[in-house]
Amino acid sequence: MVSVFLTLYLELNKRVLVIKSNFIALKLSLTLLVTLFGYAGLSQFTFSTCQSTNEALIGIDRNDWAHNNLEVVNEGYLHNFVSPELPCGLENAQITSVVANIEIISINSISNCTGIPIFGNVLIDCALSTNSICTIVQDVLTPGCDFGGGTPAIGSYSLNLSGCGVSPNISSVIGVDIIPATEVSASCPSNGAGISQGLISIEYTICLDYTYNMNGPVPCANSVTLPCDDGNECTIDDVITVDECDDSIVCIPCEGTITPSCDDTEIIVCDDGNPCTFNDQETVSSCDNNLVCIPCAGTFQADCDNTTALPCDDGDDCTENDQVIVAACDNNIVCVPCSGASVQSCTNTIQLPCDDGDICTANDLVTVDACFNDNICIPCAGVVTTSCDEVITLPCDDNDSCTINDEVTVAACDNSFICVPCAGIIAADCTNTVNLPCDDGNMCTENDVITVSACDNNLVCIPCAGTSVLQCEMTISIPCDDGDPCTENDVEIIEFCFNSDICVPCSGSPILPEPCDDLDCTNGIEYWNDLTCECDLELTVLGCTDMNSCNYLPEANCDFECNYSCLDCNGTSFGLWSLDNCGICLAPEDPIRDLTCLAGPFIPNSFTPNNDGINDYFSVSTARPFSYFEIIILDKWGDVVFQSTDSEFKWLGNKNNSDYYLPSDIYTYRFSYRFENTSTETITAHVALIR
Repeated sequence: MVSVFLTLYLELNKRVLVIKSNFIALKLSLTLLVTLFGYAGLSQFTFSTCQSTNEALIGIDRNDWAHNNLEVVNEGYLHNFVSPELPCGLENAQITSVVANIEIISINSISNCTGIPIFGNVLIDCALSTNSICTIVQDVLTPGCDFGGGTPAIGSYSLNLSGCGVSPNISSVIGVDIIPATEVSASCPSNGAGISQGLISIEYTICLDYTYNMNGPVPCANSVTLPCDDGNECTIDDVITVDECDDSIVCIPCEGTITPSCDDTEIIVCDDGNPCTFNDQETVSSCDNNLVCIPCAGTFQADCDNTTALPCDDGDDCTENDQVIVAACDNNIVCVPCSGASVQSCTNTIQLPCDDGDICTANDLVTVDACFNDNICIPCAGVVTTSCDEVITLPCDDNDSCTINDEVTVAACDNSFICVPCAGIIAADCTNTVNLPCDDGNMCTENDVITVSACDNNLVCIPCAGTSVLQCEMTISIPCDDGDPCTENDVEIIEFCFNSDICVPCSGSPILPEPCDDLDCTNGIEYWNDLTCECDLELTVLGCTDMNSCNYLPEANCDFECNYSCLDCNGTSFGLWSLDNCGICLAPEDPIRDLTCLAGPFIPNSFTPNNDGINDYFSVSTARPFSYFEIIILDKWGDVVFQSTDSEFKWLGNKNNSDYYLPSDIYTYRFSYRFENTSTETITAHVALIR
């Protein structure tokens, strides 16, 4: 029966190995890479924990395969390894690998059980008890990452569990069971109590090596401050800085804050810096000698052993550097009376009259030693009485790069006395020039400059000239005739400098229609002629003042005093004659010429918004009301500067009714209108804004 189960166990192991072969190959490849190259970029902290035979729980094999496939489950040595408690600072570390090491020291068995395989089964998070059943994840005593081989011999065995697909975390409990497979040998009793009954005993050590992805904590990387006593009675608030994880590691030794005072003092030797004292002493705090309670001072002592020299006056004009030697500690004690050294020759001098033999000088004096008049300090000399009566010419430099042959005229007796200042002959040309502002007399230029010699501004190299002013910047108005009989006071604005340049075309003020009367007693009816812009006569009908008129009235002074109609003297209608809408009798060939009744809109071609009460705004006038009205005014860039649908508008030349008033220029307008019972007409023309 034992041999049958053994055969079944080995066959199942073979099949499992075949199924797992590809996966194991992949795991072995990954294990090899990790072994060769390590965990790149990860710092490593390792920890080992070990158990031996006497720490094992002897009980039934926890391997689920054995429970599922063996008639009698073997007895073994059961161990559980709890994850090590990590040092302070590594609380967040993760396991990178776990290596299981088993050293089999000795195997003692009865002769029938000699050579049976021993398994080192690995289980994860399996309870340590005699009735636990868990999944086996590896066998340390089977070479590689295989299962079911085991080992019959003593020796050291190691398996990187992480390299074989076992990935415990920091809280995992790793079980390692040493299981002697008594069922493998037909002669070895397999009763599930081989260890308890003394059939076999094994002495071994199991160690698990944990490797983490962090280094061990650096001492004093994190520290805390604790109270202590530094043994110094002069300090308070003593503290010691220790490692946060291990307070036995001292980062900063125990020390406190010194609180010195003069309650407890001591006397020390000092030097008060005064040479006149001896036995200098200073009283300081016992806790801090830098705290001075009584400043350094000594006993005063004055004599001529220690002296100092002071300036004085011995009353002798022929000595200098007079000094008196006194006690350094008491200057009133004179040790050596005041005296000086003879003055050096000519230190103290007087002047005496003399004759230097120079006719150019006067008031000659010689300077001699005051103590020894025979010692001449400054030879006899007088004051030069310079004049320009006798002169000489010397070469000089007048510092003017524009002159040559510079000369200065000086007194013959004193060359420093200048009679004629240094000057040379101007050598001016146009090699070196400067530009100066000027006026070329031409109002049509600006920024006038003249180019002259830098050495002589009177030498003109380039005559005065300027740049032409911008076109139409300066203008004048001249009378003209715009060819329109319906305008008056026609003017044209031209360029002041170039009269041929027209800035604003010729235009005039419109002649507004005047009322026409018949007070001149002429034949016919007067009307306003919009072609000639003056009153004209309609001669098609004779007035009642005409002797040839059928309604002649001798008493009438003017035609408006009598009635007439479009009838002849016999009361017969004048053929197709008819009255127009203004009451004028018209022949068939006569056009309608009544400006007052039928005239179109009047649009001026210029205006002058200068608040003089004349043409101050631009507008459109008509005798008939508009049924539709729209006007748009554009500048020369095509931008809209004004628009309105009000026929009573008045444009003052400001941009879109703002406070910005446009400059003088020609503006384009597009005017669309319609009268009652007429079609819409559009006029595009120009208007001149003149300021």
